[in-house]
Amino acid sequence: MNDKQITTLSNELGFKEIQINVVGNLLEQGATIPFIARYRKETTGGLDEIAITSIRDRLKYLEELDSRRETILNSLEKHGHLTDELMFRVLAPGLQKILCNTGMKTEHLLPEMI
Repeated sequence: MNDKQITTLSNELGFKEIQINVVGNLLEQGATIPFIARYRKETTGGLDEIAITSIRDRLKYLEELDSRRETILNSLEKHGHLTDELMFRVLAPGLQKILCNTGMKTEHLLPEMI
């Protein structure tokens, strides 16, 4: 979990960044959602199980997307095909939305290089 992901989640879900940071850290330490909701209510600012689940699911998605972007960039660089334009397109916010709207998955971006 990084600062960019925390800010994105805060903007998307409407929670404070400190709440997202606390929940993310507790989840990384292995705490379960019911445990966090019941016994860490003070530290999360009173988030319930539904809110914590939303944070967990969206955080997982953002982490997977960042990992996929890194894989694509590494592959492009390894094969000598990485340009500033391609880097911008891979790193662009909303990449997943654009790909989903066109029916593409990230795996099909440059299949011969991945």
